[in-house]
Amino acid sequence: MDDENGEDLTTQEPPAKRQRLEIEDGNAVTEETGVADLRRTNTDLESSKSNNSGKELLLGKEIVEENETEDMVVVEDVNQKKPYINWRKESDVGITEYISKDCRGIGGILKERYSDFIVHELSQTGELIELTSQSLEDVPKRTTKADSASQDLGDDEMVVGLVGEECLKELEALLESGDKSIMVEIPSSDDKMLRTKTHAMIKRKFPGLESTTVAKDDGKRVLNVTVKRNVTGQNRNRDSWPKNLGPYCSVRMFKENIDTIQAVSLITKLLHVNPKAVSYAGTKDKRGVTTQEIRFHKIAAERIKGLNKVLKQIKLGNFSYKDEPLKLGQLTGNRFSVVVRDIRVKNDADIDTCLSSLEEKGFVNYFGMQRFGISVVPTYEIGRAMLKCEWKGAVDLLLMPQTGSEDPWRQTWAETGDPKKTLDEITNWKGPESHLLKGLMKNGAKSYCNALYFIPRNVRLMYLHSYQSYVWNSVVSERLRKYGLQPILGDLVEVKGSSEESVMTPLTAETLSSAGIEDVVYPLPGFDVRYPENDLRDLYEDLLRRDGLDIGNMTHKIKDYSLSGTYRKIVAKPQDLSHSLHRYDDVKVPLVETDWDRIQGTGVCPKGEGEGGKFRALKLDFSLPSSCYATMALREVMKDSTQQ
Repeated sequence: MDDENGEDLTTQEPPAKRQRLEIEDGNAVTEETGVADLRRTNTDLESSKSNNSGKELLLGKEIVEENETEDMVVVEDVNQKKPYINWRKESDVGITEYISKDCRGIGGILKERYSDFIVHELSQTGELIELTSQSLEDVPKRTTKADSASQDLGDDEMVVGLVGEECLKELEALLESGDKSIMVEIPSSDDKMLRTKTHAMIKRKFPGLESTTVAKDDGKRVLNVTVKRNVTGQNRNRDSWPKNLGPYCSVRMFKENIDTIQAVSLITKLLHVNPKAVSYAGTKDKRGVTTQEIRFHKIAAERIKGLNKVLKQIKLGNFSYKDEPLKLGQLTGNRFSVVVRDIRVKNDADIDTCLSSLEEKGFVNYFGMQRFGISVVPTYEIGRAMLKCEWKGAVDLLLMPQTGSEDPWRQTWAETGDPKKTLDEITNWKGPESHLLKGLMKNGAKSYCNALYFIPRNVRLMYLHSYQSYVWNSVVSERLRKYGLQPILGDLVEVKGSSEESVMTPLTAETLSSAGIEDVVYPLPGFDVRYPENDLRDLYEDLLRRDGLDIGNMTHKIKDYSLSGTYRKIVAKPQDLSHSLHRYDDVKVPLVETDWDRIQGTGVCPKGEGEGGKFRALKLDFSLPSSCYATMALREVMKDSTQQ
């Protein structure tokens, strides 16, 4: 656990109840297109007067006397009367522009099935990370005592022979539940060697479970199996790691409809190890089928492979041992296979035109909607509250009732502010929210700053980076809207210095003609970046100031929350782009093959363009550099929103 810093001494009331507020014609909130109009959170909401118009500002928007815009959902704080807008659109996070505005979009439906969106990592050497095997045949064997005791254990038939089929199912259910209060009793033989084999089998096949031999009143022995209550024994095993193996077990993780952080959290929970024992090069989103490499510190491949018995959305394989962990960003990019269903364009020439434009001109390198979360409260608003040291505000944004959510525990938090009572009502682990409630229980219901430290560090930093991304999107949209696709004076480009290090340099009258829009980079705000030397710097400053932040002071009293900033190209281009058209009648029929399909030999044979079928689909294959969003490339082709 990270060291805890700071403490919030405010004694405000628990968050109040919230309910839907119907919008009336005479009391609407405008949705203006200017990127400088930032929406405020409940935590920093103020009613103020604009300097020029004198109109009242609410959430950074004007409240006008006439309904000038489409309906928006507003949530009202019943006690404090502070409304919160339920964000729904790309424009809410600064995504507004296209590269090729005169190219007719193909329309269609993106991610109608999560298996329509397949992602494979590309390693630092450019290798395509695929799941091809779950075998341990080519994996070096450990030379520990525990493995020697279990080396003669074979497949499931041997396991059934030791414990019986019913007990095997009970053990699988126990491992999946993680319930420490449950005990499975296995009848045991008087043969000590057979009991030793059974204990070794449980240890190897069911990581996270522990077994003990118990003599009953009638003298018969049984094995009691429970979920492990501590990891001290595991730590001893990790200290005695065999010298013939690298300390990191490399695994290829194939997952369906679950994001990387959730998947790693589930795996480490089953293994009863700290999530810090797992490293990966990048996070992959929930809505899709993805394969990536992850590495476990001093955890044997046999233990990890055993999880395949109980994991449903995750498959683990291609085991090997490495000398180093993975670091974030330690990849060259990702390879995508994406299906856009029910495309509306009938003329194939229009499709070719859109794809040629994408390949030659690229797309606006926005941070996609996934960057900002899927809940009512976008992650950047939580990050903004944390940057402003509004700890209670950040906690409320995570725990308060939300429009469309039927979680009864949120209402309990709103009414009582009692973290224990709220946590008791959560039937399934909720990730950051559950961690946060545990922190409030341990440190006190009003120890907001310290409680946030119970959320894993990578998730906390995600909130801050989300805010940076929101500002970057907004500035780049304004820059493209105002100046188009030509470099302008003061734009930044990357120049190699004498020491081969990159230096971000503003374009001058002498260098302007030598640069293209694909060379231009813009910074994510921070204390260690250079800003463009034109009027866009003023926009950065204005956006941050209106959010209560100072462009000249992006350091934070909590070191983890100090943002150094980085740079990002404003235009990106896909590589190795290819496409094919397919026909289908049933949306349930898969149109692209996954790694697991190939391992299982199920096969996918979509109909070609001339084979009939009510609907048309476009399949695209392409590669993107790391941190680029395929959904933003597809948005350029579809000319439709990518919001889910």
